[in-house]
Amino acid sequence: MVAVPPSFYAQRGHKFVNWSSLSSTQGQNNFQMLDYLVTSMDEFTRAHPYTGILLLGNFNQLPDSQLKSFPLQQIVTCPTRGNCILDKIYTNVTDWYQTPIILPGVSRSDHEAIHLKPAADPPRPSRSIRVFLSQTCFS
Repeated sequence: MVAVPPSFYAQRGHKFVNWSSLSSTQGQNNFQMLDYLVTSMDEFTRAHPYTGILLLGNFNQLPDSQLKSFPLQQIVTCPTRGNCILDKIYTNVTDWYQTPIILPGVSRSDHEAIHLKPAADPPRPSRSIRVFLSQTCFS
């Protein structure tokens, strides 16, 4: 996983955005990959509670129930290979992005490309300031 602190995200009240790219292939141990992903996200979000997460890649053979319970939302809604949605984007900051656009594949790829654009005016967290006044009496 990579933590990226660009000003785009800092303006939205987050110090970090974790993004990770993966490719799930047939014959791979899906349990180990899911365990690694969930454990890594859990450790990082404990250290940085307001982290935005983007997890993207080819989820051909990877069941996503654990990712959705993290909770992450899968935002690609159109097929990326034939009639299937194999290339997916999971995030906990869906309001920050427009609906992904599916484009023709690059070079000889049999998968379509996904274009993810930031939202024009995403929501910003409301910030409240608490002021505590105390009086100290010295006798």
